Amino acid sequence: MRSVFVRVVNEDLTPFLPKMQAETLLIWGENDDATPLADGMQMEREIPDAGLAKIAGAGHYAWLDQPYVFANILRSYLKLN
Repeated sequence: MRSVFVRVVNEDLTPFLPKMQAETLLIWGENDDATPLADGMQMEREIPDAGLAKIAGAGHYAWLDQPYVFANILRSYLKLN
């Protein structure tokens, strides 16, 4: 099981990013040490209709580290305010 997980996590899917057709909101913790912010910035550049919201003081689990900030980003994006 572990070997399958390692392969899946390490799979390079960047060639597919420019082919994405859906509007995409990326929400990233600035202190993410599992998937660095640089990865999110690359995704924002390569996905045609993408935006990146960075959360200060948050790590890989940004929604747990800064739940109110995360929720406000979603509310704004979904126009729920």
